[in-house]
Amino acid sequence: MKLDQDFDFYSLEVQPPPVSMSLEEELDATYHGLVCGSKISYQTGDVVSHVSGSVAAYHVLASYNGYQESNTASRPYTARESDTENEICMGLKLEGGVTRHIKNWTFGLNAGAQYLSYVPKIIASNKGTSAGTTDGKPSHIGDDNSFGWKIGMNVGYVF
Repeated sequence: MKLDQDFDFYSLEVQPPPVSMSLEEELDATYHGLVCGSKISYQTGDVVSHVSGSVAAYHVLASYNGYQESNTASRPYTARESDTENEICMGLKLEGGVTRHIKNWTFGLNAGAQYLSYVPKIIASNKGTSAGTTDGKPSHIGDDNSFGWKIGMNVGYVF
């Protein structure tokens, strides 16, 4: 699994003296690991229901590359930053659904949820947030967990 984030920002402050700032950032994360899961289906008449789940363990390699340039009359600067993280991550996934067959038609409802214990994110620099400011911590990798869900409906017809 791979997650990518890209961010570009350009600004121009229109007040004497003019100030411009550009910021380009890229964050990539690659997940390598093992997923173990199971699915149970049950049919009664023309209704089929199922539930599935999985547990995963991942090694995550996250890399950040950023470039920031500020052109101020008093203190211009350029900064290039890079950061990497190696983390262990756990994942959980649960899905379920019901499908009904009526003649040549199929109608279904499904839902699911997924959790990851580690997702990298860009922690923005506080350098250059106002004209002439070059002090502060550069951009770097932070992290958070992630929870996602889905709900769906499907309709099918057999010719």
